[in-house]
Amino acid sequence: MIQATFNKENGRFVDYEITGHAYFADLGNDIVCAATSSLFVTITNQLLLKADVNVEAEKAYKVVLNSQGIIEDILVNTLLTGLRDIESAHPENIKVKVIG
Repeated sequence: MIQATFNKENGRFVDYEITGHAYFADLGNDIVCAATSSLFVTITNQLLLKADVNVEAEKAYKVVLNSQGIIEDILVNTLLTGLRDIESAHPENIKVKVIG
């Protein structure tokens, strides 16, 4: 199962992390993993262009927001909304949570 965790402090996102695999289908045919990866990569690339962020990719894919502003909020909320849409269609393959 994919686990997507978004952390907030004082009403602003400070980081998000995605771990695991959906196991919806065989590797290379997994639409849940593909959709999740596409959203993650697209939004994270935009944050890398527009904001001060660090990307960690050791055991998981974690993005730390060193700045919190309207651009960061819009982009991270877009990712969160997209992942929640995937979760509503495939609750056995992805779990999304917000802490804080």
